[in-house]
Amino acid sequence: MSSSYDSRLNKERAQIFKILGHPLRLAILDELRNGECCVQDLESRLGAEQSNISRHLSLLKQVGIIDCRKEGLFVYYFMAIPCIGNFFNCVNQVIMKRAENSRELCDKE
Repeated sequence: MSSSYDSRLNKERAQIFKILGHPLRLAILDELRNGECCVQDLESRLGAEQSNISRHLSLLKQVGIIDCRKEGLFVYYFMAIPCIGNFFNCVNQVIMKRAENSRELCDKE
């Protein structure tokens, strides 16, 4: 593997992680982990404005994390990379472990 390939790949990875770095986008992905949704579903579940949700969906779609299909007047979004749920589970474990360690440290003081 060449250095230029590694550099390009790392730039692409960084872009995906940058897109994941927003609380509303993470909330959208959490909803999509449970199945496909249209913007109206996400709007009612997340309490965010339609225009805001649509903007975040567009960014997630640009990097290939989600995709969509049209049915009549509605566009339904779904996870294009289902393994991202496994990644979220792993991150949740790190967060819980860090919280446990913090509690243990406080108990010792």
